[in-house]
Amino acid sequence: MKTTKTITAGIVTLFLTVAGLSSHSAQAQAPKLSAVKQGPLALYVDGVLTPGEELSSTSPTDIEVMNVVKDKAVLATLDPAAASGAIIVTTKKNKDSEAVKAFNKKHNITYTPPSPEVKKINDAVMSGTGLSASDLGGRLLLVNDKEAALEQSKIAHGQLSSIYVLDAEKATKRYGAKGKNGAVVITTR
Repeated sequence: MKTTKTITAGIVTLFLTVAGLSSHSAQAQAPKLSAVKQGPLALYVDGVLTPGEELSSTSPTDIEVMNVVKDKAVLATLDPAAASGAIIVTTKKNKDSEAVKAFNKKHNITYTPPSPEVKKINDAVMSGTGLSASDLGGRLLLVNDKEAALEQSKIAHGQLSSIYVLDAEKATKRYGAKGKNGAVVITTR
C-alpha cells in the first residue's frame, strides 16, 4: 500500500481550492469554511466519516492538516463512500489524539510539518501583511501568473485563492532560470 503524504497547514489553501471549497477558506481570518460542494469526495474529520456540512463549522485556523487522497489502494481501505476520493482533515485540537493516530496508522497516512520558512511565507500572505524581501529569500514571486513586486503580495481579506511555495527544482522546471531559488505563486479571486 502506498503512503499518502499530507499537505502542510500552510498550504491548506491549495487543497481547499482543488477540493472545491470556497476560496474564502483560504484566508486564515475567514470566519468559517464553506461546505464541500456536491461531488464524489468523502470527507473525514479527525478520522470520522463526516457530512460535508460539518466542515462549515470549522475555522481554517483550527485545521492542522488536510489530505486529498486519490490513491486507489488507500481509498479501498476507507468507507465505500470514498471510492472516488477523500478529503481527510485533522484538527489542531485532535492531531495527537489516539483516534487520529489509529486512523492514520490503519490507512498508512503520514504527516510532514511545514518548514518554518514555508510557514512564515504562508502566514505573511494569509494575514494580508504581505512578504518582505527576507521572507521571499530570492524566490520568484508570481501573482496571478505574472511576475510581481513585494507590494503585490499584500492580498486583501477574502481575495486570496491559493499559495504555492515551490522549491528550486520545481520552480526551475516550471519557470526556467528565474525560478532557480524557488518560487512563491499566489492566486487571487
